Amino acid sequence: MADPLLTLSEGQTYFIQVRATDNVGNTGPASASDGITVAPGVNPIGELWREQDGAGLAVRGKVVTRVLPGMFWVQEADRSAGIKVLGDASVAQGDLVSVAGVLGLSGGQRVLHADVVEAMGTAVVPEALGMKMQSLGGASFNIATPGVTGATALYNAGLLVKAWGAVTGCDASNPADRFFYFDDGSNLSDGGAIRGVRVRCGAIDPPCSGFVQVTGVVGLELAGTRLVPVIIVTSASDIVDLLQ
Repeated sequence: MADPLLTLSEGQTYFIQVRATDNVGNTGPASASDGITVAPGVNPIGELWREQDGAGLAVRGKVVTRVLPGMFWVQEADRSAGIKVLGDASVAQGDLVSVAGVLGLSGGQRVLHADVVEAMGTAVVPEALGMKMQSLGGASFNIATPGVTGATALYNAGLLVKAWGAVTGCDASNPADRFFYFDDGSNLSDGGAIRGVRVRCGAIDPPCSGFVQVTGVVGLELAGTRLVPVIIVTSASDIVDLLQ
């Protein structure tokens, strides 16, 4: 006889009880697990910004847009919101996943610390949203979800975006944390000597000149007491020199 379908309710705590039987039919005492609570689902991703840090939540059926060791990003198909997920799950760009975990703040940015990641199939990665640099990151959604200091655009950290600008400086001194800056005339500054927005390249060789198109996910980083936007790329093909 087939086992009945197990249906679990969100927010409910369940206990698993087991007992062992040896090969001659002797049954031991029952033992119960610690309580396991089913994380309540939040939909769409943008509704996470209303939740407090430390909440156990789940997002379901979201597309993976970019992946790096120890982290990945998911977003809505309509490009309304995205979020960085911290965890070592084996996922790939274009996977459709459900993620359950704990909402938190990392480097000034809202993230989901993944406890469970379930693959649900594949999907088309939404086209990167073209964006002016002055809109990258966006303003704070609320106290729990801080945005770029002084910004007025809608909060958009975690989204896959595309931006254009002239390279204003680069640094490849750390082979695991290379970066460059580029500027589209917005003249943004993170307080350093080079104007523009920082593009974090990891081990990818950064351009040191030219006019480039950059496709990547929007991140927020602390620069002193200010939150500033960055773009994170994961492949050399995310950087295109438009003058070549």
